[in-house]
Amino acid sequence: GMAYERRNPLRDLVEPVMAALVEAGCESPSFHVRQDARLRLCLFRRESNHSTLDRVHAGDLLPLDRGAAGRVILAFDGAEGEAFEAVRVAGHACSLGERDPECAGLAAPVFGPHRRLIGALSLSGPRERFNAENVVAMRAHLLPAAAGLSVALGG
Repeated sequence: GMAYERRNPLRDLVEPVMAALVEAGCESPSFHVRQDARLRLCLFRRESNHSTLDRVHAGDLLPLDRGAAGRVILAFDGAEGEAFEAVRVAGHACSLGERDPECAGLAAPVFGPHRRLIGALSLSGPRERFNAENVVAMRAHLLPAAAGLSVALGG
């Protein structure tokens, strides 16, 4: 694992971005990648400074077809349909209670060279804190963070 991390800068690039999102007052950030046709893997996670019911940990496998990060991964990895086209046009996805009725999430894609999807940077927490005003405020931090990661990764 250490040999892989020496050759792959992903952790070194993602962790500071997630720390900055927490410092900006956002909900808990995570970075997800596609595991297979049905699942996504949470590679990195940082808890927010807010109380949270969202129980996601690095190493967790989560459904690809539910939640903002899953929808972003599917949309930018070629899934067809109006819902995925809407995510591609918006450049992000918001999920309110899809994976867990008490939780919500907001996610944006992170790309590498040749606009190849690397994964999804997401913010998640209690659903009641994902009102329209808070989603707009978090999106203002999340989208530039995901774009900055994409640039750092050659996207």
